[in-house]
Amino acid sequence: AVDVGITYGADNVNLFAPYKVQTWNDIPAQWKEASGRWAGDYYGQIALAYDASIAKAPTSFSDLKDPAFKNMVAIGGDPTGAQEALMSVFAANLSAGGTADNVQPGIDYFKSLKSSGNFVPVLANGTNLAAGAYKVSFSWDFNGPGAIATAAKAGIKLKYVIPSDAVIQGTPYIQAINKKAPHPAAARLWADQPLRPPG
Repeated sequence: AVDVGITYGADNVNLFAPYKVQTWNDIPAQWKEASGRWAGDYYGQIALAYDASIAKAPTSFSDLKDPAFKNMVAIGGDPTGAQEALMSVFAANLSAGGTADNVQPGIDYFKSLKSSGNFVPVLANGTNLAAGAYKVSFSWDFNGPGAIATAAKAGIKLKYVIPSDAVIQGTPYIQAINKKAPHPAAARLWADQPLRPPG
């Protein structure tokens, strides 16, 4: 089974075998391929992940403009290639009064974080968090339990909070079965274990 972004799935439908998961009828039409070659299986909300040792706990995108967060804020990748990073920009855009048709306020938000010195140009990941390269990042909420456990092993108490000024849900990631899968029955069993059906 594969777990990929919806655009990749739509562009590569011929790589996948048709199989309609048990929750097929619960999945909206826009989040599944009609013959069953892929279906959305989970989605997330953008949360703020932060090291609990910092002086001020963030509760909103607006909070991160505060000088208290100087050299602390990072993002999980390039928004032109990583869905989590892209949806972080859309969430910032929502918090800044932008719309789906006008993302400039979200871009300006990150520009202002960079100009103030609050944004740090490192990849938000476990290695850089453990190294102290940043203290706050934007993350899918479903990454919370694993990230919290990994951070704890490095002696960091990591917390997650849904920002009060931008509650945004991303498009679902999709699951599909490789049409050349060596054990397609096992892949079908895996596919029938939905995490959070989109809807």
